[in-house]
Amino acid sequence: MQFDTDSYENEDFSSRIMEMEDISKKKFTGCKFRRADFSDVSVIYGCTFDTCDFAGARLNGVNIKQSAFLSCQFIGQCVTIAEHLTEGKYSPEEKVQGTFFTGIA
Repeated sequence: MQFDTDSYENEDFSSRIMEMEDISKKKFTGCKFRRADFSDVSVIYGCTFDTCDFAGARLNGVNIKQSAFLSCQFIGQCVTIAEHLTEGKYSPEEKVQGTFFTGIA
């Protein structure tokens, strides 16, 4: 799976394998990434995810930098990141430097 345009709206990327090394400067609104596999992605940089669904997505090992996750859902494997952020347990080891999260569900 490759992202060829700068902006995506209401797209369903569920169960897809993200096969790019990095995802940079993209905007996703209302997109589904349920059970998507980001394990081949080394960095997500400068992206905005607005009301996206990451239930069961594999984000293991991805460096997330200067991105925004606005009212996104993190359930299943992603719940650890969401719990750490909402409970104030953020640490540099979480690999989310300069990243903004709001309305985490």
